[in-house]
Amino acid sequence: MNKKEKIILTDPDEAAKMVVDRFGYEILADHRRFCAAFSDFAPKLSKECKAYLVALSENAGEIYLNAQKDVAEGNTAPDEVNRRAFAIISEFLNTEKAEMVVSGLSFAMGWGKTEPQAKPQMTVNDEPADTSQFTSDDLFRKAEAGDVNAQFNLAERFYYGRGVKHSYPLAVHWFKAAAQAGLSSAQRRLGDCYHNGQGIPKDFSLAVIWYEKAAQQGDYEAQQALIRCYKTGGFNLTQDIARAQQLMTEYGISGDYTNSLALLQKSAEKGCSHSQLKLADTMFYGNNTDCDRTGAFQWYMRAAEQNNPEAQFSLARCYADGEGTEKNSSEAFYWYEKAAENGHAEAMNNLGCCFFNGTGAAVHYKKAAELFLKAANLGSVRAQYNYGECCYQGAGVIKNLSEAAKWYKMAAVHGNAEAQYSLGWCYYFGEGISQDYSSAKHFFKLSAQQRNPNGQIMLGYCCLNGQGTEKNYAKAAEWFEKAANRGSSEAAQMLVKCLATGGFFLARDTDKAKRTAEKYGVKYETL
Repeated sequence: MNKKEKIILTDPDEAAKMVVDRFGYEILADHRRFCAAFSDFAPKLSKECKAYLVALSENAGEIYLNAQKDVAEGNTAPDEVNRRAFAIISEFLNTEKAEMVVSGLSFAMGWGKTEPQAKPQMTVNDEPADTSQFTSDDLFRKAEAGDVNAQFNLAERFYYGRGVKHSYPLAVHWFKAAAQAGLSSAQRRLGDCYHNGQGIPKDFSLAVIWYEKAAQQGDYEAQQALIRCYKTGGFNLTQDIARAQQLMTEYGISGDYTNSLALLQKSAEKGCSHSQLKLADTMFYGNNTDCDRTGAFQWYMRAAEQNNPEAQFSLARCYADGEGTEKNSSEAFYWYEKAAENGHAEAMNNLGCCFFNGTGAAVHYKKAAELFLKAANLGSVRAQYNYGECCYQGAGVIKNLSEAAKWYKMAAVHGNAEAQYSLGWCYYFGEGISQDYSSAKHFFKLSAQQRNPNGQIMLGYCCLNGQGTEKNYAKAAEWFEKAANRGSSEAAQMLVKCLATGGFFLARDTDKAKRTAEKYGVKYETL
């Protein structure tokens, strides 16, 4: 007679899968139940159990649970979910443990084990691009709450990799959400994805469905795309010249226009600035073609010379960043100025940065402040923060802390990490606004979660001193460590002090403190 033996696994992936198989996927949303069950299946893996507990307490399990349907329907690739989870988990677990947790949860979902991956790095730029998916929590929340414009904005970011990791499947997910809500531009872009097979299998029959929805709302590019599909046919769509002719008559479109790259280039060569700009963007971002920054620069130039403000702004960025050409701050200034004169808000902001920093022009704080204010009133979030800085420092305007706090708040609620930190600072010290530790901690945390080292340091102090939250030296040490890893010497010193002294929820550990001091180059004896 065979006796059943108690299963004691030594593989964390297998243990995680067994928990999900036994209790269902919903257990991922309850970290205490998951870890209790996990420890039963793998009692010898105490460190792994703790890693899962920490990860799931930060809602990593919910990431997989929420993505289950989209992955099953082919709208999201498992690798994208794994990368997103890894980026979050690696903020509070070391790389090895983060990889282990991601692999285990992916395997538990039936997606297979993952390959080790490097912890994502964030670059710092004088004129940062749009924030990443982890620096755009507000945009995500709005999109998930059904805000159609936020959904489309998020889709565009994923499609072009602007401020987030490029992902066609995620772009399709958000285009579809906005398209189903009736946004014509999203319907057209979703049609493009079906037409090009970007993030979803090629299917012209589905492409024409979405193109037609947008076309009926008057979207000219969708009308052209719809005609093109019927004229050429392919991929589940039978060629129908009669239908194409009918649509050409209905929409008043004549000729043999298509959106193919060859004909787009032909239109650009004929001098159409809109086509020149679109071709430049296509080449710059490698949209359905090879990435060619030098070629993109040349087309931006031709469109900019025709007074196209968007092309002028893009050309200025090329000069400023050395993309497709040599860096040239004077030329960048010239084209920012041209775009600003044509009402381009972000160009105004960047022109203000040139005056403020003396890049391509002499330092002139008053002109910088004027440009920041003008751009801020036009909706530039970056300019709102920059004008707040002018008011706080008294640079180009009379120093006014309450005015600074007002503009910081305006940018902070739109997700600007620096503005969130600065607004938190105003609340913390009562500068221009009533002192409120709870609000300070709130905005420091928003900034810290976007990996802003200043926000992380101040959140650490809040946890250390019990300001706006309960005293918790362990959490303070965690935030100091995150900032130390981003190069802050102040954070490194505070981390060593926390470890050396111990306190609320953190045991004193002088050996670890000395090792940490050595790691970050802190002189332990002087603390």
